[in-house]
Amino acid sequence: MHCLIVEDDLEVSGEQTVLLEEMGHDVTVAASISEARQILRARKFALVLMEYMLPDGTSELLSDHVSASCPNARIIMMTGKPIFLYGEHATLTPCVDWLMRKPFPLGDLKALVDYAVIDANQCPTHQYATI
Repeated sequence: MHCLIVEDDLEVSGEQTVLLEEMGHDVTVAASISEARQILRARKFALVLMEYMLPDGTSELLSDHVSASCPNARIIMMTGKPIFLYGEHATLTPCVDWLMRKPFPLGDLKALVDYAVIDANQCPTHQYATI
């Protein structure tokens, strides 16, 4: 599966990249919203992991961009900030499938990615989930 990680912390994106590659996925990393937008112009992704707070803004609008350019992609938003405590991300970022609070064990991310793969493969219109 083609995965995009949008994360400005190189250590975090490195750990996530290793995990996803060990799971057999193809990984591309962007460190900013603008870099992610450039990458999304050239390639489609089945899964996008995005940090909420990035150097050039928040990823709320990026989730809309992902949904428009990769309509069948699953989106995981990650944050270490005390925001969206009451589930309001579902209204503010309706394209985001899951919100993960940092720090989280990599095993939790692995389980969610495994679920996303199963979910995508069961969806007959999902064209990017082939692994």
